[in-house]
Amino acid sequence: MYQSPQQGANKVQGKNSEELSFAELVQNVLIISGLTGMCCLVWLLNPSIQQFLDFIPRDLVVAGVKWGFGIPVIYATGWIAIWKRGVIWDRLTSKLRRDPSSQVPDPGETEVLSLLPAPPAMEYSRTGQGYARQLPAALEHIGITRPGEKVNVLSVTSGPMAAQIVAQLPTGIRLSQLKNATADIQAAMHAPSVSVTQGPKAYTASIVIAYEEKQPVVLRQIISAPEYQNEAKKGKSIVYPVGVSVTGKPLFSDFGRTPHLLVAGTTGSGKSVWINQFLVALQVCYSPTELRLVLIDPKMVEFAPYRDHPHVLAFADNKEAALIALNLLDQESKRRYKLFQQAEVRNITGYRHKTGENLPYIVCVIDEFAELLSGGKDQKDTLADIERIVQSLGQLARASGVHLAVATQKPSIKIISSEIKSNLPGRISFALSGLNAYSVVLDNFPSGTTLLGQGDGMAEIFGLPEIPMRFQGAMVGLSDEVTDRTIKKIREYWLQQNVTPAPVPVFSGKVSCVSRPQAADSEDDAPDTPKTQTSNQRVTGKLPLETMIRKEIAEIAAYAEEDDKVVRKSAEIAKDLQVRRAAVDEILDALASEEWVTGVQGAGRGAKRLVLVEEEEAYDWLTINGFISN
Repeated sequence: MYQSPQQGANKVQGKNSEELSFAELVQNVLIISGLTGMCCLVWLLNPSIQQFLDFIPRDLVVAGVKWGFGIPVIYATGWIAIWKRGVIWDRLTSKLRRDPSSQVPDPGETEVLSLLPAPPAMEYSRTGQGYARQLPAALEHIGITRPGEKVNVLSVTSGPMAAQIVAQLPTGIRLSQLKNATADIQAAMHAPSVSVTQGPKAYTASIVIAYEEKQPVVLRQIISAPEYQNEAKKGKSIVYPVGVSVTGKPLFSDFGRTPHLLVAGTTGSGKSVWINQFLVALQVCYSPTELRLVLIDPKMVEFAPYRDHPHVLAFADNKEAALIALNLLDQESKRRYKLFQQAEVRNITGYRHKTGENLPYIVCVIDEFAELLSGGKDQKDTLADIERIVQSLGQLARASGVHLAVATQKPSIKIISSEIKSNLPGRISFALSGLNAYSVVLDNFPSGTTLLGQGDGMAEIFGLPEIPMRFQGAMVGLSDEVTDRTIKKIREYWLQQNVTPAPVPVFSGKVSCVSRPQAADSEDDAPDTPKTQTSNQRVTGKLPLETMIRKEIAEIAAYAEEDDKVVRKSAEIAKDLQVRRAAVDEILDALASEEWVTGVQGAGRGAKRLVLVEEEEAYDWLTINGFISN
């Protein structure tokens, strides 16, 4: 188009001050200020210029230097402080948060919580800004964006396992395009893992990029968080830790929202570590008067450290014993429903509130569910009964305060049927062997996501900010030795409190179902184990230990001569039944309180207990319990 000379002259003149933007005005002020400071500095350093311009007051020149250089410095400092405020705050507070020696003890932190290992002392230096700078070039390289097209990064948040980048989607770029290109983005950025989900605002995407090295997360970081403690103190249900988000935020839920859990993960994925921190968290936050545990461990090693804990109501390490424990659990659940019906309430919360009765919550943890359901034709009926009871508990036990946490290494449709899965609404998956395995556990596993093992997991649990939610599982301690010591300290703590575990009538006290009983301790080597104030009934195979001991005493009373009515030494009984001597002593003490036997009379090798129960009463007991026929 033709321009007149006047129009060209007007264009050459440029903008006036009213047409300048705010940024341009600030830029001009900074340039003028810097030039002024430079000129004043030259005046101060050059005597010949001072003589030539001697009419300028020296104080004015000094002030010119201060303000000339000070204004740009103040502006730059303020701009950096605003832009990098999150990073600066993390740097300033990281040592206080990470170094146990510099932490001020929380007056609200309980004594038992202080037994947990503190977080490791380390600087939390990663900010995720490096990934944020690489992202635009990576998107351009793989053809998502056009050359020179701007990708507006809205926020960058860093956590122990990954950085989360929230970016504005350029016009014409769909979220599905990014999701389908996760493998290409991962390769372009040379990252271990990349996942893409919808961002917090319209037309935004949340891109999670994993770090090469994770920073460890310990359990204490989660359950000492104020939000976790506040939720646990409400007492509405049992709160449990899930882990931390990719940005380091504590994640937790409760059995009120997700009454049962399914946990899956292959060897090295972090499943067993998660189960351990789960059990420790429950025993730290709830006393044996509030919570009891039923532990089923077909591998016979995973739950062994918890066998004698006051919280443990039942311990099973074989299929037959597991069936006994699950049957008792099912009976207890049905018994509670009758109590609720009589009290005209719907669930355990209403019952506790209305009656004031301390009805404890019960959490049953089953490790290696696939192993539990495997076996030959001779065990077909037992396996079918186990699966039936687990399904029944999943359907009916939620309102009664009985909750399941079922774990497995090999999730398959054959093991985790659709009926069982539908009754385990809380799902946690660690690294598995393939997409088919993930689909058995999770309903919506994000396509293109790779779980990296060592606690990197995905959860579908109500109450979490997102479903599914990627997280990093916590450890009790940074090594197995530290974890084992912590578990022992927690046991000793509750034993020293001398609390009476809440009774569960169906179980008749503390039950331990043992398939491979421990050898009895000799009289000289038996440790003095502190005892909780509860009866101790152990299922040794087919009959409870208390029943077997009571049967032996009843037979002595019914058939032995008067001078021979003496109970065998506890060490002999323990050896024959292949149980711990301490368990036999505890049951004999309980029978002494019922006047079936005397207390220990004498000392050393001459110590003995006499049978007190009458012949007629003993004979009646044997008849009622089916040991003799009428």
